[in-house]
Amino acid sequence: MMKKSILRAVFPIVLGLALLLVGTGTKAYSAGFLSFEIKLSGGIGYLFNGGGDLENQRLGLQTYLTDWAVWDADNYDETASTTFDWKKVSMLPDFRGEFILKFGNYIGVGFGAGYQSMSVTGNYSFMFTDTWDYWWGTYKYAMSDANIRDFKVTNIPIFMNIYGYLPMRNMSLFAYIGPSINIGSLTHVLTNNYSYKEDWDSWFYYNERDYLTATAAGNDSAKCTAFGFQGGLGIQINLSSFLAIGIEAYGRYVNFSNWTGTSDYSWNSKEEFYYEPWGWWQTINHNGTDSIAQATLYDYDWAWSATHKTYNEMWFYETGDQPSGPTYSNVHTAEINFNAIGGLFSIIIHF
Repeated sequence: MMKKSILRAVFPIVLGLALLLVGTGTKAYSAGFLSFEIKLSGGIGYLFNGGGDLENQRLGLQTYLTDWAVWDADNYDETASTTFDWKKVSMLPDFRGEFILKFGNYIGVGFGAGYQSMSVTGNYSFMFTDTWDYWWGTYKYAMSDANIRDFKVTNIPIFMNIYGYLPMRNMSLFAYIGPSINIGSLTHVLTNNYSYKEDWDSWFYYNERDYLTATAAGNDSAKCTAFGFQGGLGIQINLSSFLAIGIEAYGRYVNFSNWTGTSDYSWNSKEEFYYEPWGWWQTINHNGTDSIAQATLYDYDWAWSATHKTYNEMWFYETGDQPSGPTYSNVHTAEINFNAIGGLFSIIIHF
């Protein structure tokens, strides 16, 4: 709240000073037919659809967990529950630097590069407990599966813009549009903690226990390039013959659709057995790794016969070995996009 109050107090002052400079007779910028500008911009964008398949996966997993809890409780007379803390990606930072060559006061050509990023952490789990009473005693079973998934996706656009300017007294309205080559980078880190407990409590025989705890970690990284374009509208206010500020609204389209890289997973587990005459008599440890040197990120729908529904999922597979079979549909290389609208504030230096 304090930050918002400061911004509300400072913004009218800055805007008032800028308009004061404009209104006190600062001459409109003009440096002949050929001139140069450096434009440094920063702002924020709003994603149209949460990044495409990144959002589809989130929704698919959320729906599956909800359906699983209902189905499990209905069919096995268990106490089943889930947690799901995974927010839709909506806002992302946008930074740009651009060199603009102006031809007179009306036309310009810009060349630049930028940086945008989206990041999200999904934290979800499902668990159940079950107790069955038999003539010989009681059987208890409990399971817990907790997951944390961190995604970070970045984009470095290298772009060209064609500008059109409408000069006014000490300011200009402008519009631009242009293509871009975009260099994307993605990382995905998974942490999984799994456990189960089985207890056989007999009133006439020895009691038994079987306990398992397991952890798994995954690290995926991939890159992708894509063609895109951007455009915008704004106003540039000249504060002096060499300095101006700009405010603009923009739109951007870029869709990454062929993420390739590496995938590494490791796991370890500990299983313990108890038999009343012997106590905790055996412990078994497992560990392993699985690495894919050429991995591709695939998106697909998988069918669960229990609910007769399909659920979206996105995962890394060995390149060319995508999911197949009667339970899979709509299999394609995952598409993560940076399609957004947003606003930028710029500092423009004239030469």
